[in-house]
Amino acid sequence: MIALVTAAMAFGAEPEKPGRTISVTAQRYHFHPAEIRVKKGELVELVFTSLDTDHGLLIPHLKLRGLIPPKGRGALRVRFRGSEVGRCWFESSHPSGAGYTLMRGVIEVE
Repeated sequence: MIALVTAAMAFGAEPEKPGRTISVTAQRYHFHPAEIRVKKGELVELVFTSLDTDHGLLIPHLKLRGLIPPKGRGALRVRFRGSEVGRCWFESSHPSGAGYTLMRGVIEVE
């Protein structure tokens, strides 16, 4: 459904720039926006930042597990291309309190 894009610098070639960059904030028990729509074939970069503590991020379809740093300490960037129409979910993978299992979102490729 979606394919992770890893940029490799070879012989001075520059990696392809994303067609769109989407900022996603993580805060106690929710992501905003929690629903992300992209077009099939579009190269997108998601930039995850936290408004509070660190948050784990799991995107199973991309086989990606990462850490969103605490507020003011940077961002987690994920670049991918929607390869086919469909939906995949992302969620918190890091226990941060009783409601962390509710911290989910969806990426829809149209």
